[in-house]
Amino acid sequence: MLMKDFLDYSRDIRGLSSRTTAYYYYTLKSWGNYLVSHGLGLDNFTGQDAVNYLYAIKEKGVQAACINQHRAVLLSFYDWLAAYHGIKGRAVWLSIPKAKKEKKLPITIAEEVIRNAMQSQNTETFLGSRNYMLLLVMYHTGVRSAELRELTLANTDLVEGRIKIFGKGAKERIIPLTKEAVAAIKQYLRFRELFAEQSCKTLVISKTGKPVDRSSFCRLLKDILKPFTLGEAAHAHSLRHAFATNLLKKGVDITRISGLMGHTSINTTFSYIPFSVSNSNPFDE
Repeated sequence: MLMKDFLDYSRDIRGLSSRTTAYYYYTLKSWGNYLVSHGLGLDNFTGQDAVNYLYAIKEKGVQAACINQHRAVLLSFYDWLAAYHGIKGRAVWLSIPKAKKEKKLPITIAEEVIRNAMQSQNTETFLGSRNYMLLLVMYHTGVRSAELRELTLANTDLVEGRIKIFGKGAKERIIPLTKEAVAAIKQYLRFRELFAEQSCKTLVISKTGKPVDRSSFCRLLKDILKPFTLGEAAHAHSLRHAFATNLLKKGVDITRISGLMGHTSINTTFSYIPFSVSNSNPFDE
C-alpha cells in the first residue's frame, strides 16, 4: 500500500513520467523482495543491509550508474516515508556513497600488429604509400587523427625532420619526426603530387586530390587496422596509446611524452616542444 501511495505521489504530485514511475516501481519491488527474503522491514535495516542489497545488484551485472539510480530512488522513497509516515531510513541511504564508475583501461595496439598493418600496404601505389605513411607517422608521433588530417605541407619540415601541429585550443607544438617517418612521407609525396589539386594544402589527401574529411579519415584507419586486430582497437586513438606506452617502456620522461602528445596537467603544461629540447625522436634512439 505504501509503495502504491508513493508511486501515485511521484506521478500526480511530482509530475514524473510513466516511464520514470515504472522504474521506481521496479526498484521498490526489488528492495521490498530483498527485505522480505532477509527478514527485514522498511524501518528495520542497517547500513550494512543497504550495502549488501546494492552489492547483490552489482553481482547481477548492473553498472554503477544504475546502482546509483537505485540509491536515488530509495532515498526519495525514504524522504517521502519520513515526511508522511514518520518512518526512518533516509539517513542510512544518505550515508552510503555513490558507486564509482569503473574506468575503462585505454585500448592500445601491439607494435607487431601495427607493423603487420603497415607491411600489408603496397607503398608503390598512391593509396598504399599514403596508408603506410599515416600509420607510421601516427605511431611515431602520437598526433591526434584531426591534427594529422589538418597538417599542411607548409608545416611539414622534412629537412629538419619535424612537424608543426596545432592541437586543441589552437595550441602549437613541434614534434620531431623519426628517420623512418621522414622516408615514408617522402615516398608518399612522390604520388601525392600526381593526385593533389593545386589548391590543396594538406599533407593527407584523398584519391580525388582533396583533403580527407573527418569521417572518411576515421573509417580509413579503421579499415586498415581491422584485419589485424580486434575491432574495438581499430581506431586512431589506439595508436596514440600505443605511442605513449612504447615511450614509457623505453623510459622516456612522462613530461616529455605529455608535451609530444599535446596533453596538459596540473603540474606540467606543454603546448609545444621548444627548440631547446633535443630535436630527436625516441623511436630513433
